[in-house]
Amino acid sequence: MTPSGDAVLRRVLERHRTLGSLGRAPVDAHLQQGAAIAGLIGPRADTVVDLGSGGGVPGLVVGALVSCRLVLVERRARRADALELALTELGWRDRAEVRTEDVTETARSELRGTADVVLARSFGPPATVVEHGAPLLAPGGRLLVTGPPAPPPWPADGLALVGLGPLRWHRIDEHVVGVATLVERSPERFPRRGDRPRRSPLFDVER
Repeated sequence: MTPSGDAVLRRVLERHRTLGSLGRAPVDAHLQQGAAIAGLIGPRADTVVDLGSGGGVPGLVVGALVSCRLVLVERRARRADALELALTELGWRDRAEVRTEDVTETARSELRGTADVVLARSFGPPATVVEHGAPLLAPGGRLLVTGPPAPPPWPADGLALVGLGPLRWHRIDEHVVGVATLVERSPERFPRRGDRPRRSPLFDVER
């Protein structure tokens, strides 16, 4: 990232923090977490999808550090508009887009089965994350999730329902990131529509 690009990204994230879409953590903390995630991805990826982008973390930070096509999914119009402005300010219109829709629709769109990486930060319970994230992945693609300091294991049999291998936790400084690889295409029935994922989750994770 160039010094000028870093300054623009910091300005964007500070604005989103002021608007309340990033929580109270300082911008530096978001940048460090995004850098930890980007380090697990590597310098290049064809398509990266950020579920429930909110204020743009980790999506915007990963997009600044990884050469990729970036897709930010945010159903709330106000936050999606802020992300659209961010892409313009960062000069990423040729390689990034915002989709103002529910992630269920994204997972059933032309993006299904195309992503190298799907990002999920504070998106929802583990079962919701995998049910919506796995269908977007191409075979061999990776789902990356952030976790608490001492994350519980996610059940391998539950992940297998959507085609994912086991989730491995990586500790990078004070950040914890889980990575699961798609080993076979997710069944067409996922993600289920409506509130079925919430009412009847694929699995539970005991904390």
